Amino acid sequence: ADSFFLGDTAGREVLLSVTGKKAIPESYDDIVPEKTGCDCDSIAHPYFKLVSGGRYGMYNPLTGAFAAPGYDDLDNFMFGLPLPHCVKIKQGGLTGVLDIHTAHLVMAPLFHSIATEGLPPGMMIVGNDGKYGLYDYAAKKLLVPLAYDHISVPGGGRVLIARKGEKKGLIDYSGNVICPI
Repeated sequence: ADSFFLGDTAGREVLLSVTGKKAIPESYDDIVPEKTGCDCDSIAHPYFKLVSGGRYGMYNPLTGAFAAPGYDDLDNFMFGLPLPHCVKIKQGGLTGVLDIHTAHLVMAPLFHSIATEGLPPGMMIVGNDGKYGLYDYAAKKLLVPLAYDHISVPGGGRVLIARKGEKKGLIDYSGNVICPI
């Protein structure tokens, strides 16, 4: 993303190429250089966060992928190794996943919370209204229903620890109960 610079036109920001031409046709309230992951993440991918009227979108100068500002939020710190080229988006209080290489939704905004840490590729712990389950975003299918107060991945990650109230049990990635709660 170092071959671009920001310009200002009538109080709105534009993204310009080194030749001085607009890289994307619109102007925005703010254009923020970002990258997926964090500073400690060696597989971070650069993109520009676009802000207009309190809505968020993105532009990836490496692939040309563009998502017009239409999301309530766009958060770059999320996935690390499972989805290094994705960002978390929010729409109407629900969270989804956007691929910054293609600007396509990996997962539409369906849940209040999502997490991938410690899980096999394709899986997310998801939550709505304080209840959690397991979602396969590749198959677009809820594997474990939103029936648990908490779900975590112990070291080794072969099973999930599920909690209902003060009781804990073990479930597998298909939702089968291994050790009853």
